[in-house]
Amino acid sequence: MKNKKYQFEIEENNVIRAAIAPMGIDFRPNTRFYMGDYICRIYAIMQYPPTQEYGWVSKINNIAGTIVNFTSTPITEANIVDQLSKIINAARAEAENTRDALQRQRKTKTADDTTRLMARMEENNEKIAKFCCTVMVMGNDEIDFEQKCNRVESIISGVGCKLRCLSRMQKDAWKHISPSYAPVELIGDVGNRPMPVNAFYGGFPFQNSGFNDGVGYYLGVDNDGTPIIFDLWKRDGARTNLQAH
Repeated sequence: MKNKKYQFEIEENNVIRAAIAPMGIDFRPNTRFYMGDYICRIYAIMQYPPTQEYGWVSKINNIAGTIVNFTSTPITEANIVDQLSKIINAARAEAENTRDALQRQRKTKTADDTTRLMARMEENNEKIAKFCCTVMVMGNDEIDFEQKCNRVESIISGVGCKLRCLSRMQKDAWKHISPSYAPVELIGDVGNRPMPVNAFYGGFPFQNSGFNDGVGYYLGVDNDGTPIIFDLWKRDGARTNLQAH
């Protein structure tokens, strides 16, 4: 008997292909880029509020559909005093020379806030460092992307911070936020702002508002879109006698 040869058509498994294929990144637009199937945009916080409430950083870190990166750079007291003095003098000079009432008010507030920061350093011996915060928004499609961008801008504005899209710097910003690259000096020059170290840690940067045991069953998402993952067999101080039937 002759051996018969059969031909079969094997359909492509998109899930496996996506898992093993390298992710493509396209940086052609100035204010966004494409990473695999995601539409992305990276912002930087350009100004922090003069007084922060407890937990303010956690509100930024826990926005659904984002990756948030904070980098800190220590600075000596002599350097920070010199830099803050320059900020105060420049803000006051601009406030005196401008004819725009709103601009004058903003510059006066900047000078007053910076003066209070210097007073906190001298009176309370607070440590100051430079902090740079970058926020990457990831959307599944155009509508989802725009909704998430609007939500990020609204939440961060509500905290009292000023946000800026890093136009023409998306590639450098992605390198800065990526764990496979060192912090990019250009992004640090743009986003570094002096802040008391206590104010940053008082914002609870490591707090997670979601319910996630790390392993277990995926139950859904909360109101913020954060996944809820529950381990039925987990035992700790808060769940000592769980009965599952």
